[in-house]
Amino acid sequence: MEGNANDNVERNYLDPMMKIIEDIKDKGYTKEFMVKEGTLKEMGESDKTYNSEKLRVTNEYRFEGTSDPEYMGILYTIESADGDKGYVTSAYGPYGDEAVANFIKKIERVEAKDGKTNKKI
Repeated sequence: MEGNANDNVERNYLDPMMKIIEDIKDKGYTKEFMVKEGTLKEMGESDKTYNSEKLRVTNEYRFEGTSDPEYMGILYTIESADGDKGYVTSAYGPYGDEAVANFIKKIERVEAKDGKTNKKI
């Protein structure tokens, strides 16, 4: 059974992101977060939420679909004051989640670089 062109675009976009997610999980960023009602919420069975004052963005990764440059995503690695580490994803550009973008703007950013990708960590 053949997939459609949109399946290929999505797969091209998600494959690199999934590889980064595997890498960051190996570094302890195991919690998947979502922005809900102005807080960061741990996805899954936990009801734990985090306010922006107790968080910092340790890195960000931007992705573009290889066959469709408009298909863009972003992944942020986040660490809480109590040591919880995880990530949140969103589209960026015109398709971005405004709630995620606004929440991320409130979080402190770490200015060190990771030495491999020259991205801030």
